[in-house]
Amino acid sequence: MSRRSVILRLCTVAVVSALAAGCVRTDSVGNTTAATTTAPTTAPTTALTATTSTTTAAPAPTSTTIPSIDALVEGLADLPFAEFLEASYGRLISRDPEFLTSLRVADRYGLGNDRLNDLSDSYLRQTQNLESAILELLHARDRDALSPAEQTSYDVYEWYLDELVRGHEFMYHDNPIHYFLTSYNDNLLRLFTEDQPMATKGDAEDYISRLKQIRTQVDQLLEGLEIRRDMGVVPPRFILLR
Repeated sequence: MSRRSVILRLCTVAVVSALAAGCVRTDSVGNTTAATTTAPTTAPTTALTATTSTTTAAPAPTSTTIPSIDALVEGLADLPFAEFLEASYGRLISRDPEFLTSLRVADRYGLGNDRLNDLSDSYLRQTQNLESAILELLHARDRDALSPAEQTSYDVYEWYLDELVRGHEFMYHDNPIHYFLTSYNDNLLRLFTEDQPMATKGDAEDYISRLKQIRTQVDQLLEGLEIRRDMGVVPPRFILLR
């Protein structure tokens, strides 16, 4: 994971907090109240929950099914603004099951703790397409029609998505293998020794399931390293010779 990715991860918490604080709803008599979402007691309060609507939301991804981009954006354009924020962000973060495990919120997004991240070029570019599509949906909203608090949420979310989209062309301008924090090897070790739940038989089965996926993930990582090599992006000599 690059330094930029770490910064964006940290910004994720700020984005979630700002969106949750900024969204408001108005009741039938015109009184404005803060929109609230009840979170499970085991989940961090800063995590944004995905919408629970069964009529407008696309099917949540599971440990064996990854929806297409069309399925993920389906229905988002018709949602009220607050629900759009929650649903679209939920669909973005569900692309990163390891991150959800670290936040202890995988079950809230329809995922288990049994999948490693897909590092293949095709999946990464599909995620980029989703980020671009959600930004376009956000821009299709009439910002002037929103309340002041919602406009703040709009601006924060726009900044977050714009940072992601502008970084697409630099997706391979990093070195995922090194001897410092945020490296692939360090993240994988932390996942299995600190983040992965190990309280039940099901947790143990999830652990084993993820172990079996390491070879595939390493192959995907090697694919990315070959792309970087062809672009001339290689680690510094002192990393290679260490």
